[in-house]
Amino acid sequence: MFLQNRLPTKVVTNKAPFEAWYGYKPLMNYLKTFCCLCFSYVLQFKRDKLEKKAIAGIFIGYNTISKAYNVFQPKTETITINKYVHFMENEE
Repeated sequence: MFLQNRLPTKVVTNKAPFEAWYGYKPLMNYLKTFCCLCFSYVLQFKRDKLEKKAIAGIFIGYNTISKAYNVFQPKTETITINKYVHFMENEE
């Protein structure tokens, strides 16, 4: 739903639904490449002194409830929701 309102449709010619509703084009510079390598920051109260501060994962999408990212953790095979993520879009 998030991306659908920012892409052009047949109903509104030459405009995205967001642009037709608000009167200006939406910002697209914060969009990230899907399935890229990323590192999720682990908050201090969730880790011990000697544990890693970031965990490697794969970006799989945007959270619909809050301003956060959905990240797949391959080691634990879980999907986490994290706001503090560093993206490595040019790496494999």
